[in-house]
Amino acid sequence: MRSRSFKNSAGFSLVEMVVATAILGMLVAAAMSLYQNQHKQWLIQEQIADMQQNVRVSMDEVAWNMRMAGCGRFPPQLDPIKSVDANPDSLYLRENVNDCGMCIGKDVLSNTIHTRDDVGCFKPGTRAYIWDDAGQSEWFTVDRVDTNFGQGWYEVHATLNLVNIYDLADNPKLIVITEHKYYIDQSTDAAHPALMRVINGLPAQIFAENVDDFQVVYLMKDGSTSSAPGGLNDVKAIQIELQARTERQDRDWIDEEHGDGYRRRTLVSRIDVRNLGI
Repeated sequence: MRSRSFKNSAGFSLVEMVVATAILGMLVAAAMSLYQNQHKQWLIQEQIADMQQNVRVSMDEVAWNMRMAGCGRFPPQLDPIKSVDANPDSLYLRENVNDCGMCIGKDVLSNTIHTRDDVGCFKPGTRAYIWDDAGQSEWFTVDRVDTNFGQGWYEVHATLNLVNIYDLADNPKLIVITEHKYYIDQSTDAAHPALMRVINGLPAQIFAENVDDFQVVYLMKDGSTSSAPGGLNDVKAIQIELQARTERQDRDWIDEEHGDGYRRRTLVSRIDVRNLGI
């Protein structure tokens, strides 16, 4: 009885323990591998979602400002839309949203401009554009506005003396222009190129991170395309392309065109610029 009871209560053998440990280790390793793969896929999908949202928001703003280009009074020699074909391209969009402008009533000799028109839309820090029928023009920043100069005259003062002298005989005029410039900065942080935005010549700001290409294509009325048309009269619409990429490279992914591990998405939008009749 003692011998039979002792034999029936024996534990696992060493071989059984080794086998069980090995099986458990394989299960744990498989579970860890599955978790790591799932976690990696989740991170990739999160990067892709961020990238798509990033490029979509950027495209919406650029498209909106392009549609507003040329709004309000505009001098004939100033291009409401100007692109620089540099691969990636740069884009200038200009508008006079509040139709702010005035006729100049006296010769402009230094930094003071006289008018009898309403100057309520000229504020300190406003970026203005002056031009005349003689072909002279320049940008300047408003320093202050005097509305009680007397005899019905108002004064708009520039922060610096103007480069040109504007004679009253040449019919000088002044407007307020809002200018947006967009370009890709690939040099400040090569690992994270960014779409930059400059408003009215102020210091550039990052508008969208991890955007590495920006293209402007003009769709001509004859069915052809151009990157730098001679004028806008023959343009039917304007197409802009923004290419964004993930923040980090995927070691298991190869972008054959660029030879790296970044995943990319390109968003294309065709825009009819109503203010320019295209």
